Amino acid sequence: VVSSLSVINIPDSPEISAQNDSMGFTAMIENTSLVDDITVSSVTTTDNNLQALANRSIDNTCQQPVPFTLVPGEIVSCDFEVSIPSDGIDPTFVNTVFVTGIDDDQLPIQTSGSAQVVIQCDLLQLQTDLEVYCNSNRSIKQVLVDIDKLTVKYCPICIRGILIYGGD
Repeated sequence: VVSSLSVINIPDSPEISAQNDSMGFTAMIENTSLVDDITVSSVTTTDNNLQALANRSIDNTCQQPVPFTLVPGEIVSCDFEVSIPSDGIDPTFVNTVFVTGIDDDQLPIQTSGSAQVVIQCDLLQLQTDLEVYCNSNRSIKQVLVDIDKLTVKYCPICIRGILIYGGD
């Protein structure tokens, strides 16, 4: 019978404000084998943009010190915090936990689990100057937003209404 581990990575919240720069996660590591004990030797985490983390060890955040042995059906959790950059990244942050170890037959075993967090835009941060160009009929032809002035680069922008006063 093949040994197996599973890891479920759970964020404290499914979304985060662009102004908030950290998020807690819980990795639930379970021995899903029917009969084999598994010794976990490493627990690391990384993210989709490699800015916040680059295969950082989270061994010291687990309920038991690593290495630890899990009997079939046993679960150990690791609670850790991640700094999430709010500028210049994809609006979805993905954190992945990697778990490695060996079973009681000395065979290597590894697994991973990912969690996704949506970075919400703060509308107050999206205020910037608009350049409005009109065609000869005095209707709006083009609206330009200076993206470099925004503090959050990849948030969707919805313009609900524009009031233009004056002009010839």
